[in-house]
Amino acid sequence: MKVLIIGGFLGSGKTTALMQLAQYLGNKNAGDSTSAQIPAVILENEISNTGIDNRLLSRTGFKVREMLSGCICCSSSAQLVEQVQGIKEEYNPQWLLIETTGLAYPDSVWKTLYTELQIDAVILTLIDAGRWTRLVKAMPQFAAAQIKKANLIIINKIDLVTGHQLLQIRESLQELHVTAQICEKSIKDNLGAAFWEEQMKRWEAGHV
Repeated sequence: MKVLIIGGFLGSGKTTALMQLAQYLGNKNAGDSTSAQIPAVILENEISNTGIDNRLLSRTGFKVREMLSGCICCSSSAQLVEQVQGIKEEYNPQWLLIETTGLAYPDSVWKTLYTELQIDAVILTLIDAGRWTRLVKAMPQFAAAQIKKANLIIINKIDLVTGHQLLQIRESLQELHVTAQICEKSIKDNLGAAFWEEQMKRWEAGHV
């Protein structure tokens, strides 16, 4: 079971990206008659007691687990370990897709999984192009922590900024994380199967 952690500030497009990836995995698995594994299980973390995104994600037809009233990067790390172990024992999917809260530190989630379960997860972080500059100015340490250790950073909502602003955002991200792969997209237009196929090949081969 491989694990993908999806992070990003509130409104950055995490759930949209997750649904597109889940759909890709489902379609890929449907065309592979030799695979008996479930393509993906989704673990949704929301701080509120009402899983709004969970209801949306459940419509994809995938198994969805939720962790409410606690952020998995801090107060609920023990629950995270328990959930991941349970998912592996019950489903053992090809991929476990973990969507963190908008206030989480994805690298802390990675550390918990690696330390407790020896799982070297992949981190995908989404950036809201329209709000990134303000976020960095208001909360520089938090912004840096959101992209720390990310394997892929998607600059989303690029239609909301100029070409010059987009260049500045990319330079800002490169200063904070020099080795990350950075893509510029508007995921509302759907990233498409070719995009996810390329990323999956990289992640499954360990070229992250």
